[in-house]
Amino acid sequence: MEQNHKMKSLSRISKPSSLPGRRGLTIAIDGPAASGKSTAAKLVAKKLGYLYLDTGAMYRALTWKALRNKVNIKDKKGLCQLAKETKITLKFQSNLETKIYLDG
Repeated sequence: MEQNHKMKSLSRISKPSSLPGRRGLTIAIDGPAASGKSTAAKLVAKKLGYLYLDTGAMYRALTWKALRNKVNIKDKKGLCQLAKETKITLKFQSNLETKIYLDG
């Protein structure tokens, strides 16, 4: 039921080609945990023909690396240095999922 409602709401969204001057548009969705942000973002991206970028997954990947390397989460300089030294590669899949690779 909820998914159907979301699709009906998205049916009012125009295709990118019909939005003059909207090339390169960035859409950000914010909200509390488990509120449906990712689901909504994927549906909007699919409807508009955009790429879906899960920045939360990028943060989780960097957190995983920090924990693996025993960087104190309260050490701002250490975390910033780790982020600068980390190569993050994104591979966009046809199913709107994004695979994230660290340093590889």
